[in-house]
Amino acid sequence: MDDQLRRDDVSWEKFQDSPTFAQIPCTREEFLSLYTEYRLFHLTSMDFGDFYRWHHASRDLLDGEGNLTPASIEAADAALAETEGQPLHHRKHALCLALKVHPRHREPFLVHADLRVGDGNGLAR
Repeated sequence: MDDQLRRDDVSWEKFQDSPTFAQIPCTREEFLSLYTEYRLFHLTSMDFGDFYRWHHASRDLLDGEGNLTPASIEAADAALAETEGQPLHHRKHALCLALKVHPRHREPFLVHADLRVGDGNGLAR
């Protein structure tokens, strides 16, 4: 067994003993996928438990098919209205910050912003 597999096993075992896992259990595969993503982001402002809870809270902004829920659409439109007059890429960033959208869930929000305020030619991105 190589070192990375050993580290993954230890991380998975530790996570299973955490309060976060007790509240929001997951499969080993889901854990490893998110844990790998967490390591790639080199986050210093949150631990993995925070990253994991952020992912699960953000997931609730989408329906079972990965589309924005009606409440998310309303919140997204309000966030976009607050940034009117700014470049589209700033508005998209502010939208994701305001709604605390996890990186895995950003695409539907970015598409929504394009549809609502984009100029249609892709130059405003």
